[in-house]
Amino acid sequence: MKITSTQSESVLRNRQPILKELSDFIDKPWSMLEIGSGNGQHGIYFSKNIDHLTWQLSDLRINHETLHRALKEACFPDQVLPPIDITIGVSHPKGVYDGVYTANTFHIMSADLIGDTFKIASQVLKKGGLFFVYGPFKVAGEFTSLSNAHFDEKLRGDDSVRGLRDLEALESAAHENKMSLLKKIDMPSYNFFIVFIKDYN
Repeated sequence: MKITSTQSESVLRNRQPILKELSDFIDKPWSMLEIGSGNGQHGIYFSKNIDHLTWQLSDLRINHETLHRALKEACFPDQVLPPIDITIGVSHPKGVYDGVYTANTFHIMSADLIGDTFKIASQVLKKGGLFFVYGPFKVAGEFTSLSNAHFDEKLRGDDSVRGLRDLEALESAAHENKMSLLKKIDMPSYNFFIVFIKDYN
């Protein structure tokens, strides 16, 4: 498979396992806000493979050029919307969505920004809407693999506010923002696919 200028090998590896799990939750027309779209690969791939899924890209404005280039390489699929600017802790999006999705973002955020991300998700989700979170996490304060422990050490060496988060901390942040844990799915390479549901408005 040819890798284009806006693709990454890690996304090419994880997109199919994520798609398999994500598809189980989307059985009707669905609007999804992605927080931290990066190079846009997930949104483009999932939208092409799930019927009736409209995907709103978002990221810091400095990354929008990369996202526009990815859309152009993908021939601008109609169901993937051009990026909007979201700066966690500063700017919040408008609108109402069936789902919110974020992948491999929480370990590069501070704990405060993770709380702000849950707040954003709660603000834009309908009652019964779902917040999908993918990435590596600790469970009950313990790493699930030696590779994740090494990854955490590297992250904290680069920036002390970064690091793998504990799943219990995410559940607490969800509870503070009108959400609860719906499902926790083990994924390849010691990652998790976590689904939270918004319980009330």
